[in-house]
Amino acid sequence: MMRKLGFILLCVLLLPAVGCQPAPQADLAEQDEEQVPDASDATDAPVADDSRDVRPGFVQSEFVLAQHVRHASELCGIRVNGTKLSATPLPLDGNAEVEISGWMADESTMSWPERPMLLVERGGSKPRLWQFDLPAQGTSRGDVERNFQLPSMRMTGFLVSVVPSSSIPDGNYRLHAAYYRDGGLVICRRGGAFSVRRQP
Repeated sequence: MMRKLGFILLCVLLLPAVGCQPAPQADLAEQDEEQVPDASDATDAPVADDSRDVRPGFVQSEFVLAQHVRHASELCGIRVNGTKLSATPLPLDGNAEVEISGWMADESTMSWPERPMLLVERGGSKPRLWQFDLPAQGTSRGDVERNFQLPSMRMTGFLVSVVPSSSIPDGNYRLHAAYYRDGGLVICRRGGAFSVRRQP
């Protein structure tokens, strides 16, 4: 209070000579804008459970890899329960929910494919193929967008949950991300192997 009275008295004494105005306050709108974090900071945060695509499992595929694959693509990435797949099968409990996540882009548009899917392949003397159709719209992947520096690559992610035992028997498999275009399949090179065993 005393400081405010002193400021007013000083203004009265100096006003005829130099004028006196209170120091301008910062624009509150600008302050609030500076405090709000960039929306892109949250793009790679863990996806909430209610945003996952949860379905019972895979269905028998209409495709035959030997007949329908056009070529392989590097514009993709895939993880199972947060682990990158490799040639060594990742062991999975067939009775437990499995989370499959990653990203994929159509090479011709550098964006989410029009008909994306996951494929589970069983080789051997009796090969079979199961299919899981991904949503028509991808999820946000800010890391992919920044890596390619293309806004069209932002919505190229996916996150689904399945229970393997609901659709495929115990055994060894390969998991592929893929999409259908111009009469054929484009397969992600970055798939890998996993094994399903029902735990007692």
